[in-house]
Amino acid sequence: MATHSSAYGEIELPQSEGDLISRFLKNYGEWAALETAFVASVLKPGSRVLDVGGFIGTFSLGLRRHLDLSYVCAVEANRDTFPLLERNLKRLLRCKFDALSGLVAPAESTALIGRTSVDNAGATSFAPGAKGDIEVASPDQRFTLSSLITEKGPFDLVKLDIEGMELDVLTTTPLVMEDDAPALWVECNESSASIEVARYLLQSGRPLWYFAFPSHNPNNHNGEAQPIYPHAYEAGLLLGPASPSLSAELTEADCILRPVFSIVDLQAAMWRTPRWGEAEWGEASRAELMGMLTHLTVGGHEQDFLRHIGEGKLPITEMSQTKRRLSEMQLRADAFAASLAEQFELRRERERFLDQFRCEVDQLRSELHAVRLEAEREADQLRSELHAVRLEAEREADQLRSELHAVRLEAERARQTIPTLELSAASEKKRVGELKQTLATSQKRAAKLKRNMGTWPSLKTVIGQVPGAKSIWRRMRGEWPSFRRAIGRVPGVKSIWRRMRGE
Repeated sequence: MATHSSAYGEIELPQSEGDLISRFLKNYGEWAALETAFVASVLKPGSRVLDVGGFIGTFSLGLRRHLDLSYVCAVEANRDTFPLLERNLKRLLRCKFDALSGLVAPAESTALIGRTSVDNAGATSFAPGAKGDIEVASPDQRFTLSSLITEKGPFDLVKLDIEGMELDVLTTTPLVMEDDAPALWVECNESSASIEVARYLLQSGRPLWYFAFPSHNPNNHNGEAQPIYPHAYEAGLLLGPASPSLSAELTEADCILRPVFSIVDLQAAMWRTPRWGEAEWGEASRAELMGMLTHLTVGGHEQDFLRHIGEGKLPITEMSQTKRRLSEMQLRADAFAASLAEQFELRRERERFLDQFRCEVDQLRSELHAVRLEAEREADQLRSELHAVRLEAEREADQLRSELHAVRLEAERARQTIPTLELSAASEKKRVGELKQTLATSQKRAAKLKRNMGTWPSLKTVIGQVPGAKSIWRRMRGEWPSFRRAIGRVPGVKSIWRRMRGE
């Protein structure tokens, strides 16, 4: 697989040595770079692009040089060049993409055989009556433009370069005519087909622009100054953007940008667009160029100019032919003057309309600016209120966090106290059990003592049973000691006392 250094990186080219676009890429390192620079200027970073007629990928890769793209869907009908497109995008595009091999055509169209030429594979056409010395088989897949936009979209730009099938595809895709449809970039050649495409696009009411650019970019990637085709221009129609403009680079390269309000505008723009020219024209001064154009206009050629100079006068036949040509030129001049007057009046009307439109736009911009300022003030106020609410919420949250922390600490202390309380409760329970047991024992003793007290003899009877006790009693009656001391002095009384108590 042979690749060539280019502005896009190492790009793979068709094998044919005479292929037009391959020659440009080898000589200049780019193809239609001014075209992609202009189209990129009306897009925003992150745009999504549908590239119908992708060839080997130079359009998508060219856009990617100027801004970041988020997605590209590239479609190519020529089976031989599709693998080049797919590999080039995979290697160089650096964004998400789908490469589709198939023909974009109306749903009701029949199988078509394409034609191409060995010196311009990029001009492969499947339109009826297509010209070319090489036959190209109809692709296996068919797509409608509506299905691509619906299934792969949304898109910010749809590019159509399908060699004469643009009108058939557009007229069967009404959604491209809607106000919110993506921008549309369509090839525009000097042909009745391009006029009909413009006539159809004008019905949308969306802004339509004509942009033409030289095929030779003076500031090309390789710095090659010699053009392959002197003064050759390519052109396209841009539908959608309200006010595109030419950058300094495009202006310096002599690009042409014109609004199209009618077919007359397009015809005038195309009339002023060079499609080919002699190399010497580029080196001529303005006066010399006017002289050559004057002689060419009357049908003259430099090699035949004044060939009868030695005869002193022109032959009568040539004089009559010259008069006839002058008469024809006068008629053409009169028609052209009338056309110019009409166009001048139309231009003045357009300028008045544009001035009014600009005033309205400026007023809308002023109103929009005021609305934006008011919205920003309200937004600032809302931000301040939101900030205050956030601060208050944070203070309340901090307070709640502190209270929650205190509750957690208290709960932790309570959890730590529970085992001690449980031990104390168990100890108290045990102590209560012991007290109950002691109380029960005491109650038993008290009951027994109560039973014993019912049979308790009187003191006199007790003392009377003790030998010698009566005499002791009598002696001590005058000074009564404690009962215990008195009893303790009587032999055998303690043992009797204990027996009576039940001990």
